[in-house]
Amino acid sequence: MVLVVRPTCDPPLAGTGSCFRLAGDATYYHVQGQLLGDGHLFAHPYWFLQTGRLADSASHPPGYSAFLGLLSAVGFDSATAHRLASGVLGVATVVVIGLLARHLAGPRAGLLAAGAAAIYPMLWINDGMLQAESLYALLIAVMLLLAHRFWDQPTPGRMAALAAVTGAAALTRTEGAFFFVALVALLALRLPGRRWGERLRLLGVGAVVGGLVLAPWVTFNLARFDKPVYLTNSAGSVMSDASCNSTYYGEYIGYHANCIGTDPPLELDDADESVREAELLDQADDYFYDHLGRLPVVAVARVARVFALFNAGQTTRLDGTLEGRGRTASTAGLWAYYALIPFGVCGAVLLHRRQITLIPVLSTVVVVAVAAAVTFGITRYRVPVDVALVVLAGVGADGLLRRWPARQPAPQAPGGSS
Repeated sequence: MVLVVRPTCDPPLAGTGSCFRLAGDATYYHVQGQLLGDGHLFAHPYWFLQTGRLADSASHPPGYSAFLGLLSAVGFDSATAHRLASGVLGVATVVVIGLLARHLAGPRAGLLAAGAAAIYPMLWINDGMLQAESLYALLIAVMLLLAHRFWDQPTPGRMAALAAVTGAAALTRTEGAFFFVALVALLALRLPGRRWGERLRLLGVGAVVGGLVLAPWVTFNLARFDKPVYLTNSAGSVMSDASCNSTYYGEYIGYHANCIGTDPPLELDDADESVREAELLDQADDYFYDHLGRLPVVAVARVARVFALFNAGQTTRLDGTLEGRGRTASTAGLWAYYALIPFGVCGAVLLHRRQITLIPVLSTVVVVAVAAAVTFGITRYRVPVDVALVVLAGVGADGLLRRWPARQPAPQAPGGSS
């Protein structure tokens, strides 16, 4: 796909038609990865492209940029190389999804889940888009596998591994931090047959390891910006895109928009990134409090959008154009998502009947719903649920095949030849 179906435009920042043109977040990750490869720690890509100078940036967590930076450091610094490497992440995701389904329901379920993951557009679309979701999907799959292994045998080492991967997910997409509550803490506190002292000790291990994973990035940010910055420095940009009439009312309710409109743009050299984001957040807060009564309706619309339960056709069209994911692939992904849901529900029922915990897969629903309710509902925010869905679908399909009546050989007539 990267080399033939949708090759990178030449030059990558300019182009039209069927080639892939760097834009938006893809530009951010790609250029920041190149700068990291040259030894410049997490500089602002847009500022560098406009001025040739360096300025600090934490608009996105560091995980995916760091991955691209490692590639750039060894000479693989082109957009095509970065896209191909993201495809390798996608292949690894398929493998881990298969291992998870195998762990839950056996070899056939693993093969079915891996096969579904390999062809499921909502997973492979991200790999050619230079988006953090490629790495995030892999980390989510590993996290879910480690969560089930911890539940089966809750040792401090397994808790440490789970917390470390959860921290890595938070360093790839900010909402991944919610998994510390929705998954790590909940698993530790709900362990069957364990005393509260042991549960709390395991939770303490998770808290310490998770804190150690996040600490270097948080400390680095606190030292380089005027205002406090922790995991990311994009709250102002995100909330300003979510807070205006076009996202609170009308046909695009629950989506995002250029809500700054005709306001004078914030000049890059006016202040550091944390100050600019604080100014944007102030603008978003003003709108938020002026329309607080509308928030419940908007939050429901956002969550319904992200799960393709509201205006799914419009969201798919916007995925194909505004998000640049491609109309055909996005439409195929929507129908594949709907097709997987019945098998996923069947898989969840089977796991429940087999007394296998559903906390890991349900945590993905909770985290995605919270992230969408707070920001806006776009399809790629649903990646954790898409990972869990193909796993459950593999388990469900395997369960249905187990119930399929085996074909018995027809009995021979008396006296028939042997």
